Amino acid sequence: MTLKEIVEDDIYGLVGHTLAGRGYDYYASGMVLSLRARGGTITAEVAGSSAPSYTVKIWCDEDGVDGTCTCPYSAGIDVCKHVAAALFEWVYERSDEAPEPAISEVELRRGLENLSKADLVSLLLEAAEESDTVYQKLRIRLERAEATGEKSWIREMKAEIQQLCATDAYGGWEYIDIGTQLDSLLQPLENAEITDGLEIYTYTLEQIQQIDADDEMDNLVAVRDQIYAAIGNLLGDSNYPHDQKRKYFDMLMEIYFDAQRWSDSELGDVIANACCSPEDFDFVLGKVEDRDEWGRAKLLAKLYLQSGQEEAYLEIRRQNLNSDMDYLELADFYQTRGRAREAIEVAEEGLQRLTHKAALYPFLEEQYEAQGAVSHLQRILMAQFTEFPASELYQRLKRVAEAAGTWNTDLKRRLLAPLEERRIYGAELLLADIHIADGDYDKAVALSQGDIGEAALSRIAEGVAETYPEKAIAIYKRIVDDYLAVNGRDRYRAAAQFAAKIKGAYLDILRDEAAWNNYIRGIRFENRRRPALIDEFRNL
Repeated sequence: MTLKEIVEDDIYGLVGHTLAGRGYDYYASGMVLSLRARGGTITAEVAGSSAPSYTVKIWCDEDGVDGTCTCPYSAGIDVCKHVAAALFEWVYERSDEAPEPAISEVELRRGLENLSKADLVSLLLEAAEESDTVYQKLRIRLERAEATGEKSWIREMKAEIQQLCATDAYGGWEYIDIGTQLDSLLQPLENAEITDGLEIYTYTLEQIQQIDADDEMDNLVAVRDQIYAAIGNLLGDSNYPHDQKRKYFDMLMEIYFDAQRWSDSELGDVIANACCSPEDFDFVLGKVEDRDEWGRAKLLAKLYLQSGQEEAYLEIRRQNLNSDMDYLELADFYQTRGRAREAIEVAEEGLQRLTHKAALYPFLEEQYEAQGAVSHLQRILMAQFTEFPASELYQRLKRVAEAAGTWNTDLKRRLLAPLEERRIYGAELLLADIHIADGDYDKAVALSQGDIGEAALSRIAEGVAETYPEKAIAIYKRIVDDYLAVNGRDRYRAAAQFAAKIKGAYLDILRDEAAWNNYIRGIRFENRRRPALIDEFRNL
């Protein structure tokens, strides 16, 4: 096949119908900036998104037509919409032209690069006078630039953003780079004019929407949230006219109410902080009050609080207390206003009404401790321990009860009963920690005689080693035996680590080197046919 024999069907056969359709759109829009045939090769410059243009090369051989492009998409599969655009340009506009004699592209490029900007402009003007096609392409590009009214750097940045977010330009794991690249690309906007920054940020959000939510990675979500915050900061400039803010407020509120369906967005704070005049608040409040969607109350509360309408804020919050965080935020508000009694009442109401109330315990504990209300503090600590038992919490409760003179055996028994009955996950380890901390070593050793996990056994052995070294050694030996009961280097390595603890107890506490030597010799003799085990125990 020769260049003159290329027809439309060859384009579809090379790139497929989807890319051919995109390539035709590029061709029809005048995106093929230049095209020249020399020898058996077509060279074209096609406008790009993340670069001013891409270089396309097309050739023919006995197998048909083929081509390459310098764009990122083509790097993976060779052919792309830019190749298709150049082929349509050739088939529809140039195929009747005889290819020029072959010339070195390197020589041509070197020559062009040596031309001044004025010479290049003159060259383009001469080409436009000689070729209607060149003239039309230049006219289309100039008209498009004038119609958008955009600054050149804004057009270039939009093109790069569009390319980054184009779902047909990336695949699979490459999505994870989009957020990082966007973040880097948008950095210069920190010093841009308000109008320019808003235009680029909102355009970026539109492009991000093209990416399927299933493919969004954490860094892309992060850069999106940063864009929200940046838009809010720009809108929050008191010198920016309210009338020009409205469309951005509308956009942010639509995103907010949509985002509430699938994520806990911080966009409400952005919207509230962007309001800096009575007109801003009146406009946004009017829009939000007309909505009847989940998230309405949360945004209204932020707006009322930001605009200083405290009674309206309190009313909307009281009407929408559904979680421990709702109660906590309202209690915190009262607290910051010096209304401690009401803060405690709200938090206590949450304890009574809610099933899940973890966030309220620390708040009430802090309030009662500050007031010296020991009986209430003990009540809160006991309720918290019952729901979320922990060794540190037990010790705190014990100190409070001892100071109040209410710590006794019966109270301790009631606290530990659920643990001893194994009604709580991880009860053995928690009991071990409590017994060791209380110095109840006999109870800890008795606990170790039952069917408990390695973590609890190890904790008990470590805790009683100084007082009952022989019992600690016995527990460690039990752990070692459990590991050695099954083959495997990882198990041998773990067994050796616990054997080292046995060695420490024999040598450092009991001062009985002979007993240690007898034990380790026995281990090595009994396992002499397990070379991996012997290797792991070599340094003991």
